[in-house]
Formats: sequence, structure tokens, C-alpha cells
Amino acid sequence: MKINANWTTNASEHYGDNLNYAILVSLDNGTTYNTLNIDISSTNYTIDSLDLVDGKNYLVKVLATDGINTNYTVANQTFEIDNDLQINEFRIGYQNNTERVFKIALNNTLSSTISNITWQLNTGESIKNSTLLSTLQSGEQMLFFIYHNYSTSGSYNTTFTARSGNYIESETIQTVV
Repeated sequence: MKINANWTTNASEHYGDNLNYAILVSLDNGTTYNTLNIDISSTNYTIDSLDLVDGKNYLVKVLATDGINTNYTVANQTFEIDNDLQINEFRIGYQNNTERVFKIALNNTLSSTISNITWQLNTGESIKNSTLLSTLQSGEQMLFFIYHNYSTSGSYNTTFTARSGNYIESETIQTVV
């Protein structure tokens, strides 16, 4: 997937030099940055999401320089990169006393088919594993409804993980029984 970054500048260079830009990206909401490109003369840049690892807290920073003075701007909100399996929904769909039915929606955000998908639900009390391999076409979504009856009341970290080879997606929710 292509991500188009565009910016405008109010900067001016008093000595007639052209402004150049550097594009940096942060995976961790701005704590650290990696350089994608430097010495760009235009005010737009296309980022290929396939060049980046999956993450939920991406930020883009643009540096502007005339060769002597440098200033920067940071995007005002984070964005997510997810190029393969994506958990769109993970919640408790039904509950009765100690019984829970977890609803999970898994989507293939890759531009090709993902085969041999397995899943695991760690209820915080036991582990349930898939017994069949699944396949998702590009853009296709699969729904899971998984039942568990907890033996005791309490608060549990419940984790759903789907995987196919190097494609791994995991999400955790708090389950109160």
C-alpha cells in the first residue's frame, strides 16, 4: 500500500538557496525516528507500507533545511501499518455467569492470499488452538466465535493470536469474570 505524505512550508530562504527536506518515520509515537529519505526538493513523498514493519503508533516527521538552518514538523496523529493479518475486532460477544463467547474478526490486509492460518486463544486460564488450517484471500475477513467457561471468577488477560509463517497478529483484552 502506498502512503502519500504531503506538506506545505511557510519557510523562506533569504539567500536564494533552495529548501531541501528529509522524511523520518517513527514506529513508537515519536520516541525514536528512522530516516526514510533525505535531500528531497519537493513537498511530497510516497511511502511504501511494505517497506515498514507492522505497528499501531507510526508518526511522520519532515525536516526542512537551507543547508544552514533546519526546522521540522511532526504529523498531528499516529497511523497504523498492517500489511498482512489484522485483528479488526476482539471482544466478548456473549457472557453468562462464568461463560464467555469471544468474537474475533481477522482480516487479510496483504495484497495476496494468506494460507495455512492457525489461531490460538489463551483465555488466561487455558489455551484453545485451531484444529483446521484456514486461507484468506486479499481483503477477505474471517469471524471466530470461541466459547470458554471459566472455572473461577477473576480478572484474566485473554490473548488471541493468528499466524501463517512469518505473519503473526496478536491482541490482548481484559476479561472480568
